[in-house]
Amino acid sequence: LVIAASRTSLSLPLFVAHDKGYFSEVGLEVSLRECLGGQRCLVEVLEGRAHLGTASELPVAFSAFQRADFAILATFATTSHDTKVIVRKASGIASIEDLAGKRIATVRGTSAHYYIDSALLFHGVDPRRTSFVYLPPEQVGAALLDGRADAAVIWEPWAFELGRALGRDAGTLRGGRIYTTMFNLIALRAWAKDRELEIAGVLRAVDKAVRFIDERPTEAKAILEARIGVDQAFIDATW
Repeated sequence: LVIAASRTSLSLPLFVAHDKGYFSEVGLEVSLRECLGGQRCLVEVLEGRAHLGTASELPVAFSAFQRADFAILATFATTSHDTKVIVRKASGIASIEDLAGKRIATVRGTSAHYYIDSALLFHGVDPRRTSFVYLPPEQVGAALLDGRADAAVIWEPWAFELGRALGRDAGTLRGGRIYTTMFNLIALRAWAKDRELEIAGVLRAVDKAVRFIDERPTEAKAILEARIGVDQAFIDATW
């Protein structure tokens, strides 16, 4: 069983279930195929390279306009603070309202895209008054660093790494709790139709992993560090 897992903290229940042997306990042989973002994990599922994949609801919703042969099997994580709006303090941009007329780097059709669009509207800024610079997630931070964008909107761990690269010049804009990301397990309907036992096994393993994270956070943090290549500073800032 191949699961495409986004290389983010939100995939920690899957990382724990795999590393602690919880999938094996329910009789499943699982391999994790790590992706840079849920959008790419969804593509792995849709193109048949993975049986299950992780993604927020936004890539799912946008893909549903093109096809309806896939489904959300479960939501196993939520967060309202994973996506950050990062600017240079020296730019003078101090609020969401200040983004009017500015260039904003983000990833099209993702939770980050939806978040900044919603934040702009909530703060009275028509998104059409800004210029979006659409890039892959691993390139969003570079656009702010090299001057192609005035703000970068991206999720963790890229947001943290961008802040570290900017140092004292890093500023984070507060958009308010206007959006909660839901992180999901996705599958093709045709595959899932006769796989009730396998799906139930996956969910039991993930549920056990969630309890492990709650009860043994120090060990869970160590698994996260090893899996996505972050350090203790990132864990301390985002846990």
